[in-house]
Amino acid sequence: MSGKREVRALKIPLAILAIGLAVVLFLLSGDGPQRLNLTIGVDEPTASKKVERAASRARTRLRESQLEDVAATTMISPRFIGEDNRTGKWELTARKAHQKQLEGGDKFELERVQATAINNRGVSVTFIAEEGYYDQAEQRLSLKKEVVVGGYGFRLETEELVSSIVSRTAWTTRPVNITSQYGAISSHAMRMEENGDHLIFKENVEGIFYLPDSEATVDVSSEALDVMQNKGYAVFNEDVHVSHDGMEMDSDILHIYFAADTDDVVDEGKNSEAVNRAEAEGNVEIKLSDKNEIARGDKAVFDPEKHTLTVSENVTLTSGENVLQGSLLVYNLKTKQFSLKAGKKEGGRIKAHIEPEKVK
Repeated sequence: MSGKREVRALKIPLAILAIGLAVVLFLLSGDGPQRLNLTIGVDEPTASKKVERAASRARTRLRESQLEDVAATTMISPRFIGEDNRTGKWELTARKAHQKQLEGGDKFELERVQATAINNRGVSVTFIAEEGYYDQAEQRLSLKKEVVVGGYGFRLETEELVSSIVSRTAWTTRPVNITSQYGAISSHAMRMEENGDHLIFKENVEGIFYLPDSEATVDVSSEALDVMQNKGYAVFNEDVHVSHDGMEMDSDILHIYFAADTDDVVDEGKNSEAVNRAEAEGNVEIKLSDKNEIARGDKAVFDPEKHTLTVSENVTLTSGENVLQGSLLVYNLKTKQFSLKAGKKEGGRIKAHIEPEKVK
């Protein structure tokens, strides 16, 4: 009898325990996976509103990112994208990004960076570097170590470069080298505007340009250079010096035109005809193949197809102490011969001052 009482006494606590477990399971049961929400300092509705306001103020969206370490806010293969109806689209990717949350906005240290900007005409410029720093609030990208920029058929190399994604500009105060199918340019500083349409080079600018259907080149140096990619020409300024096939020329300004049909240059991203004309202005001085012969004038035009150099306006040609004056001088770079003409200003006559050879 005592054994039966003990069994009945044991069943009562077991029943109570079973009922308690059933209540717990009922409370924990539900449709789908469970979620734990933790809010500190504010209630959940207030937090949600703050998140919505922050999202509406964000200028870019972060997609396809995988967190490696939440505490360190390190991201693997992040991708930032943005779009503007006025300037076009842009995309920024990296092998790894380390996020820093600062008062002025989030900033990211990047490894193996690649950024692409596409303007409204569909022309793109790509930036590649080993390291980078992205300021999300300012939408500014700083690149360093083996920086390469490509677009419009050119390749630019430097060690540091800063790019403003919103204004589509980029600049560097480090030496740069740029190559393309029409030649090469180097300088000590550079600025890129209008998504690569306009390149500005400063300080010790040197360029070498190929001529159509020829292995010959034209070498140019100056203190400043503007290259208009979408219009197919370049302008050298300040202490311009040109050398080609034994001829040397100095001037204040030099315009170089790369193709007759600039629309083809923009659409195809190339200058198939290379240099087809060059025009010099201001204090033009040319040393011909015979260094004793110097031509001077206000303007000069180089035609690589005809192999001619035409000097105009207030033309003088000196050879030793002999001086000829006229309105138009045409020099043939192949035959090394020249012709001089006089205009109305000279009364249709060439003026000459000839010094007879002195007899020893």
